[in-house]
Amino acid sequence: MKTLQGKKALILGGSRGIGAAIVKRFARDGAEVTFTYQSAADAANKLAGEVNAKAVRADSTKPGEVSSVIAAQGALDILVINAGIAVFGDPLTLAAGDIDRMIDLNIRGPYHAAVDGDRGITVNNVQPGPVDTDMNPADGPMKDLMHSFMALKRHARPDEIAGMVAYLAGPEADMVTGAQHTIDGGFGA
Repeated sequence: MKTLQGKKALILGGSRGIGAAIVKRFARDGAEVTFTYQSAADAANKLAGEVNAKAVRADSTKPGEVSSVIAAQGALDILVINAGIAVFGDPLTLAAGDIDRMIDLNIRGPYHAAVDGDRGITVNNVQPGPVDTDMNPADGPMKDLMHSFMALKRHARPDEIAGMVAYLAGPEADMVTGAQHTIDGGFGA
């Protein structure tokens, strides 16, 4: 059964990692999928062709670009705000521009993209722990430290995160809203 059949979805940040897994899952579940990318044009175009989705270049740190993409979609059934980055290092030596970009992408971007109001819209937050992506590879230098905190001593796969997002976007989760959903193998426990 295609649980997202007839649904129109927009994924902000969908060309790589978790976003690409969400794009694939939504397309497999029958949704009409559009996703944004900023710099990974080759990966975005390849993914769009593989799953019959539409890739649109947009910088999620720029509210005008995000608003234009959203407006161009018309009525949406699903909006996933996946674009994000992490900046690691000594806070005293991190570049101010890197911190500003992280705040623009991770905080201001979702704020400007969000839709609210009494429209039967559910809003949920998925909080993944370590996920095997190019940003945080399972065999990366932080692996042992991260796994030492976890009940399940491994990075999640992007498709595991996509499964939770697909559930929350699907009909079985119509009463799930305003909640934090942690999928981290016990990282935060």
